Amino acid sequence: MRPFFTPVTRATSSVAGLALMTAALVGTTRLGAQSTGNEKPAAKSPPTTAAKSGSKTSAKHPTKPQGKSATSGTKGKATKKGKKTEKDVSSPLPKHRYTADTISVGATTATRNSRVSGTFDAAPTNGSTHRIPVALIHGANPGPVVAYLSQAPDSGYSTVAGLMKLVNLIDPAKVSGSIIVVPWFDASATPAVLAQIVERADVVVALSGQPIDDDLHPYGYWPRTGNPTQDKASGALAVAFGLDVVAVRDVTLPTTARNDDLVSATLAAGKSVLRIEGGRTSAAAASATNSVVAGCLNVLGSIGVITRAVGMNGKVSWIGASHEVHAASDGAFSPEVERGAKVRKGQKIGALTDGPSAVAADILSPTDGIVTFIRSSPSVAKDATILIVATNYGPTPPPFSKPKP
Repeated sequence: MRPFFTPVTRATSSVAGLALMTAALVGTTRLGAQSTGNEKPAAKSPPTTAAKSGSKTSAKHPTKPQGKSATSGTKGKATKKGKKTEKDVSSPLPKHRYTADTISVGATTATRNSRVSGTFDAAPTNGSTHRIPVALIHGANPGPVVAYLSQAPDSGYSTVAGLMKLVNLIDPAKVSGSIIVVPWFDASATPAVLAQIVERADVVVALSGQPIDDDLHPYGYWPRTGNPTQDKASGALAVAFGLDVVAVRDVTLPTTARNDDLVSATLAAGKSVLRIEGGRTSAAAASATNSVVAGCLNVLGSIGVITRAVGMNGKVSWIGASHEVHAASDGAFSPEVERGAKVRKGQKIGALTDGPSAVAADILSPTDGIVTFIRSSPSVAKDATILIVATNYGPTPPPFSKPKP
């Protein structure tokens, strides 16, 4: 399994084009700051004998890639092997162009064609003040504003390190737009992040990591509102990032946006949003860090902020409802599958050894799907979540279905 590492007027066009886009092949691209365009693209289940289950809902004009795709001699056409060129995975281009000579977050200001790091203050409801790190890249040419936001302490090493590495890889002289990067912030600072960053951004990529005892397969959330234009833009970001698993979530926007939820607030404002779950807690997981960087660069390339070919090598699996498997007793858990594995209902996916009796019982998959979570520590308490299997829709997501009240 490759490592991870993402108000508009209601359109009258259908989302049929997205179904074609989602069949595009996805994979990792070669890591690099920016390309010349000539590189190669680079829920609850019935209890089993050993476990019981419970559900968990859980710029200036864009730059066109130069040269030919590595997988085809003609841009935008499928090769004989079914691969797509970078043109096929481009995201809908944001129409907004931020033309001001400076961009500021708090007291941190970047002038045109510059990169600046600093902090901004956030005052949570408890009255204390947090200083949040921020980096601003104000491109040489006008373009959309893209924000990368990582909430701590959930973010793993790879997420935080990846965003910090990203900042220094981007040359402002080759940017058509503005990029705001917050490598970590506390959840209590979310209202300040919404007010100072999300309100001005055109595209928001929200990243989070995982607790130290989790082994979470990296995947993205594609939240669909029923607005064809907005949904297509957000879905295209997930494909461009390079994710092989994307969760489909159909949502109803609240009449008043919450001030503690980045995704719902961004959607309510009619903007494109991608949420990434993943990262590795190990500080030595360099491949995961590099994949964070590559995915973020892919997003910028797909909307024309930088020149970068976004090539695809493998298929996206779209997933739906999650089904948790819980420990039926205290004991030791031994998984027999890896995160990201495709499993069948009733398949043995692990074993739970009861502590007092030392008797092992099989853990069976509650449904056909993809394993998105495995508890990484062997000792478990009764009712603890030990695995999560998400429904697998395959290469084509289902049509939007408005959630019931």
